[in-house]
Amino acid sequence: LYNDQAMVIPSGADFDAYLGSYSSCPSETNPTILRCALPLDFPVGTYYRNGGSKFQADDGTPVIHPFDADGMICAATFDPENQQLLFRSKFVETEGYMQDKKTGKMTQRGIFGTMRSGGLFANIFRTDFKNVANTNVLHVGNKLYALWE
Repeated sequence: LYNDQAMVIPSGADFDAYLGSYSSCPSETNPTILRCALPLDFPVGTYYRNGGSKFQADDGTPVIHPFDADGMICAATFDPENQQLLFRSKFVETEGYMQDKKTGKMTQRGIFGTMRSGGLFANIFRTDFKNVANTNVLHVGNKLYALWE
């Protein structure tokens, strides 16, 4: 079913918007200050979000399942006194992400079915899986931990 702007499924959800959430983020975001109207009693602090953000290797090898995508942490620091927020994002630099970045290929298999670059014969008998650190984020003391479940 289509309306004037988007494909809407029977539940009323915008399916095109859903599919767009699984497109690769091409790069990290430098710290950016956004001016916005925040209530003065809005909590001061930083909200962290972690999720898959790289759904294709540089050589075109696709990620088959969203949980196999490399993680990216986004942070939004709210400052209601100055009516602004600071936004930034960064890929989680796991060993697998750094190896992929260096080679331009998918160097390890994903736990949910994504194959490494090179096709079937490059994957047969491979039992190592890539830690993509894309499911949660935990702030403890002065450290930020990207989790993989």
